[in-house]
Amino acid sequence: MKVGLRTALVNLAVLLVLLGLIILTPPAILDGYKAATARPDARAALPNYQGMAWAGKHFEEFNAQRTIYADFIGWRRAPFAGDTITVDSQGYRRHQGSGEPEGAAVWIFGGSTVWGPGVRDEMTLPATIQASSGRPTFNFGESAYTAHQSYNLLIKRYLAGGRPQQVVFYDGANEVVIKCRAELGFFSAAQEVTIRERLRGVSDGASMTLEVFWPALQALRRLSQKLAGPTTADSPATFDCHTNELKRQRIAAALVLDWQLARQLVESRGGRFLAVLQPVAFTGQPALGHLPGVRSDALLRAQYDAVYGEIIKQLSDAAVPYADLRTALDSNGPLYIDFAHVSPPGNQIVGQRIADLLK
Repeated sequence: MKVGLRTALVNLAVLLVLLGLIILTPPAILDGYKAATARPDARAALPNYQGMAWAGKHFEEFNAQRTIYADFIGWRRAPFAGDTITVDSQGYRRHQGSGEPEGAAVWIFGGSTVWGPGVRDEMTLPATIQASSGRPTFNFGESAYTAHQSYNLLIKRYLAGGRPQQVVFYDGANEVVIKCRAELGFFSAAQEVTIRERLRGVSDGASMTLEVFWPALQALRRLSQKLAGPTTADSPATFDCHTNELKRQRIAAALVLDWQLARQLVESRGGRFLAVLQPVAFTGQPALGHLPGVRSDALLRAQYDAVYGEIIKQLSDAAVPYADLRTALDSNGPLYIDFAHVSPPGNQIVGQRIADLLK
């Protein structure tokens, strides 16, 4: 009897080890493959960063960033303390002199162009506005945020006790590059599909076994795709705003309404509101010789041509005041590092323009 029990326990232990290897080995191999094939962010080598020794370290830190889910606003960054990037416990990027949100004179909201990939903490757009205006300016930007997420965050910060003198919404880029994706709608956030799938689960609760093994299966699928080389799944995102008139009209209407509601909220609390239609590489005449991939991206350019045109039309029809900075980065020198983000001189230009408007 003892021999039989011992044999059963040994067999059970072997089975558990094998199951553990089945579950853990594929993700471990995928992680190893990623580490072995990782390459430095090519943006650090752009001519924009000539003489800026910190650029390589910055993009290394940027690519190490993680986000945390947050109700009604989608996500915020996890706390981070690096040489070029500082994110506080609430998920806000910090620069020296900004103080706490409740005490800042100026709040600025927007997507990653406000948050600041490609620049050190003291070179972000909010930091340059602060330096130009001499007034504490708080950075509420977050990657992939649309105006509606910023509006929800504005409500949250007022409820927390803030009373800024001025509030800036810096929008446009994400209304297009996110909402014009064919799989998303006019009211979508960037992670809508991902969050829906994570909440749905693998089998809607029908199979707990599949739920357990799903991460391993997914890791195997992704590893096989990488080893097989590029496929149609690796092709650029498909956009449809240039062919879908109703969708681009609703995208524009959503932005206009968010700006109107934000203005009402700010002014009802004694502040002043500034809406800014931001520049991207497809507006104006910026220098793009150092970014051949961006310059030749006809599909993405078509989205901005279609949606920005509709935004301007609806803003005019609704008599909504705003600052049009679409051509603010026209230059003979390299400012952009991709289709929307800029290096430090670009933020200096836009920051000075916004500081002048706030006066």
